[in-house]
Amino acid sequence: MIPLLGFSTYPKNYSYRELFYLDGNPFTSLLDAPDYYKWWNIKALVNFKWNAYGRIYYFIIWALFTTYMCCFVIVSTIPVDKISWNNQVILLTATICFGIIHFIFEVRQFLHSPITYIASPCNWFDLTAILFPTTISFIWLYVKIPSVWIITIAVFLLETRFLLFFRVLGYFGKYFAIMIGVAQKVFSFLIVLGIMVLIFAHSFASFIKAY
Repeated sequence: MIPLLGFSTYPKNYSYRELFYLDGNPFTSLLDAPDYYKWWNIKALVNFKWNAYGRIYYFIIWALFTTYMCCFVIVSTIPVDKISWNNQVILLTATICFGIIHFIFEVRQFLHSPITYIASPCNWFDLTAILFPTTISFIWLYVKIPSVWIITIAVFLLETRFLLFFRVLGYFGKYFAIMIGVAQKVFSFLIVLGIMVLIFAHSFASFIKAY
C-alpha cells in the first residue's frame, strides 16, 4: 500500500482524446517539487509504475526510434550506386512515417505542459533530432538529394539521441549524470572564455590593421 490517494488511480472510462492530450494528476503536478524523488513513497510508486508498464512503453519507443534511425542511416550511408531508387524510396518513406510518430509523442508532451516543455533544452534537442531527419527525408524523396554536410548533421543528431536512451539504465545513467553535471558547471565558464577570446582577437586584429 502506498499512502498517496489519487496518485495511482486511473479513470474507468477512457477517451480517444487522451491520445493527443493528457490530463494532469497529483503525481505529475508535483514533478518539480523540491526533493520530490527523495520521498520513500514516491520512490516506491515510481518503481512500481516503471516495473509494471513504464519500461515496456519506454522500450517500445526506443525500438521505434531505433528503426527510425536505422532507416535513415542505411539510406544515407550506402552509396547511391549500391542501392536502388526503389529501396531508397522505401527507407525514406519509413523514415518519414516513424518521424511523424515520434513528432506526435513530442506534441502530446507539449500540449500537456507547454511552459515546462519549452523551458527544457532536452525537449528542444529531441524535437530537432526528430524533425531535421524527417524534413531531409521528405526533401530527398520529392525534391533532390541533400548536401553531404546536412545529412551528416542529421545522422549525428539521430545517433546522439539514440545514445541518450541509455540514460534510464542504472549502469549507464550514473555516467550521464556526471557528464551533464560537469557540462552545466563548465558551460558558464566557456561563455566567459569565449567572450575573452573574442575580445583579444578583435584587439589583436585592430593592432595588426594599424600596421
